[in-house]
Amino acid sequence: MASVGTTRFGYCLITPCMANDGISYLYSTAASTVATASPVINLPGPSPIGTGYSPIQSLPYDRAKLVDGSAVASPSVKGRIVSYGVRWRYIGTELERGGRVYCLVHPDHDNLYGTDFAQLGQYKECLTFDVTRKWSESVVFSNTSVECNYPEGHQLGNTAGEELINLYPMSSGQYLISGTASTVGSVCGGAPMAVVFDGTPGNQFEFEVVVHVEYVGVATQSMLTKSHADSLGFTIVQESANALGMARQYVTNQALAYAKNQAMAMASQTTLSPGMKMGVAALKEGVKYLSLVA
Repeated sequence: MASVGTTRFGYCLITPCMANDGISYLYSTAASTVATASPVINLPGPSPIGTGYSPIQSLPYDRAKLVDGSAVASPSVKGRIVSYGVRWRYIGTELERGGRVYCLVHPDHDNLYGTDFAQLGQYKECLTFDVTRKWSESVVFSNTSVECNYPEGHQLGNTAGEELINLYPMSSGQYLISGTASTVGSVCGGAPMAVVFDGTPGNQFEFEVVVHVEYVGVATQSMLTKSHADSLGFTIVQESANALGMARQYVTNQALAYAKNQAMAMASQTTLSPGMKMGVAALKEGVKYLSLVA
């Protein structure tokens, strides 16, 4: 939940992360005093007053699984982010409801830390919403080769660069080293998406963040689900298909035998035209193709 700060501005910044102990989004509280979209986490000082941050704890793997500190072997899990979505709605009083909401997904996924609220509206991609109790939403998708591919081996080593690639692939190589946020990751990636709002100080907005992440690696074996294929049912279908093929072949053979017998009977009893003689000759030699209409 985010709130409008004392300067009549508030925000929720999305920092797409693949680890369940890394910062995935930051938000303003009622005590926020900053008038930009940046929480400005100092280096290495503490977070500014009125800035909250949170990981997505429902993700299956932590930083230790995704980042290898030995610089010798690949981490046990690699991942890639497909999309990060956020939706929001106003949950304050009706008397104080007002203002506007602005949402920007940077077209190049550049870091929106430090971006002034007024600057967001200069992007043609910036969307404007009314303050309403209905849900509004936006999604950021992976769209570059770095974002869409799994991390490669040359990025080994316990460095900020490796953490950015392995944990924050949508950060465009930009990051903010956290101070008091070190308990949920030593590096916080950039924010390619920002939702900012203005209104009466203390107004509250409810946020929901949804992530679609794909993982590969030896540690993912325990996450695999059993096959939903019905082996018995598949066997029955396969046997039925084979039986149907055999039945069709039997009908074809019977039809050929009947046609041949009738043609031979006609040949012994009547005088055939040249065309019928060709047909009888073909039947005697064996017909290779016969089309039946069921």
